[in-house]
Amino acid sequence: LALTNATFPYVLRLARQGIDEAEQLGVQNNAFSRRLVGALSESLISRGEFTAVRDLMRPELERLRRLPEPPRRELAMALGHLAEAERQLGNRERALELWRESALAAAGDPAVVASGSYAAILGNLGVLAYELQRYEEADEAMSKNLGLLEQRFGGDSARVVPPLINAGEIAYERNLLDEAEARFRRALAIVATQLG
Repeated sequence: LALTNATFPYVLRLARQGIDEAEQLGVQNNAFSRRLVGALSESLISRGEFTAVRDLMRPELERLRRLPEPPRRELAMALGHLAEAERQLGNRERALELWRESALAAAGDPAVVASGSYAAILGNLGVLAYELQRYEEADEAMSKNLGLLEQRFGGDSARVVPPLINAGEIAYERNLLDEAEARFRRALAIVATQLG
């Protein structure tokens, strides 16, 4: 079944109906519904259907919040998808709140941290805080993001270059010019080494 603009409302309605029926049967937190919601949301994000993402993820987030112990991975994912939808729809302050909450949820699950998802969440939080000129918050998030990527891939990996550049821009905006230069030079050195 191709997910088109014509079929999406039907697929979304069926997915929501299936999740609701599972809950009514006492299956509150089944893996199928979590995977279904996640896959639908990712598909919608890739298609730029951010209103539909918001419509899908708001009830999912409320469902997770009703659980006595919501699974942190699913909570972080729901918050992150909703944050991206809100950002794309122009609700950047709300998106920042959601990214903060997503980072808190992700930080509490060692598997999420180990998977790299926490680093990605921190990167998104840092970029949005930067866009909103919250430079201290952006620097804190981007520094944590950089540290996690360095642990995972090594300090000379090309994977640390984008957060190094972002951290350099943040330092520049904070008028920490020596720090900005050091970050930019380090990113340039890594790129030069990678290019040989």
